[in-house]
Amino acid sequence: MAVTGAPGTGKSALALRAAEHVRPAFPDGQLYADLRTPDGTPRTPRQVLGWFLDALGTAPAQLPAGLDERAQLYRTLLADRRVLIVLDNAADDTQVRPLLPGGGATRTLVTGVRPDLASLEGTRLVRLGPMPPTEATRLLARIAGSDRLAGDPQAVARIAEYCDRLPLALRIAAARLAARSDRPPAHLAGRLAAEDRRLGELRIGSLDVTTGLRHALDSLDPSTATAFAALTATDLPVLSPPDAAALLDLPLHEAEDLLDRLADARLLEPGPTDRDPVPRYHLMPLVRLFARTRVLTA
Repeated sequence: MAVTGAPGTGKSALALRAAEHVRPAFPDGQLYADLRTPDGTPRTPRQVLGWFLDALGTAPAQLPAGLDERAQLYRTLLADRRVLIVLDNAADDTQVRPLLPGGGATRTLVTGVRPDLASLEGTRLVRLGPMPPTEATRLLARIAGSDRLAGDPQAVARIAEYCDRLPLALRIAAARLAARSDRPPAHLAGRLAAEDRRLGELRIGSLDVTTGLRHALDSLDPSTATAFAALTATDLPVLSPPDAAALLDLPLHEAEDLLDRLADARLLEPGPTDRDPVPRYHLMPLVRLFARTRVLTA
């Protein structure tokens, strides 16, 4: 199974919770690896296989040097075992393929932003997005305390919308509410209302809503990043290929390719097409604010 979604949609949290839930079904254990380094660069499959082979009991002197040899030994050791493998923050399908166990009873759970994870053999794709309004306010109440928030549901609803109803941003906002029990929810809602302060408010401890957005923007090639900055400078909440073509002075097919690349990086969210043959993409407010901040500080 592959879980995809924009930064902050709770992919890693869902994967870890699911892994804990199905633990009894995998009596030979679980293997976990974060496929992204702290600075945002992808880890090599060779390095991850080294960790996994060590966890499976391979002595250092017997650890193969090459990627192919490590992958073969890894699959051999897993052939008769029932193990769950969790591959978190995958960069793309090419990074994941050498880490797949092959056949047998072992299963793999992958998280990442890119939809090309659906190309992995036998994969079921689960796509995460913003939470529905009711679930978003419920998450805030579960962390900050339902009694605390019950007195001002309108302020709580505003907080959820300022967080784009993304689980990470909601978790941060709820933690801030819990840490400032002397202040009403309307106080935080007022602080989040100021666009120049919103990203700064959505940071507490090691949690920062901009971390995933930074990785997503850094993954873009320079020309795509420049085009994205120009698109975020507009006030259009929804973009179509004709819009992008007019704004960027591009041929229509190039504009559509550009929007597809941005959607693959989960910086744009595809909208429902219904009977409209023209694809449309939503630009989430937090993404717009972060992109503008990057332009101002560049």
